[in-house]
Amino acid sequence: MAEAYSGRLAGLLRDRRGRARALLEARLLNEYPPILSGKDAHGIREDMEKLVAEFYQTLHAGGQCTP
Repeated sequence: MAEAYSGRLAGLLRDRRGRARALLEARLLNEYPPILSGKDAHGIREDMEKLVAEFYQTLHAGGQCTP
């Protein structure tokens, strides 16, 4: 029984990491470059802080979002 639980837990963690990674990649590679192109360093930092918060929220929420 412990092995089955351990296997399900490992699968859940892999799924969360995969979804969080997909979110991060989609935002950084596709969405943010045009948005950030005209911003100063302070504006870029604010946007990156929001992205990092969203990334961690996705990890803790079990990957319940769509990139």
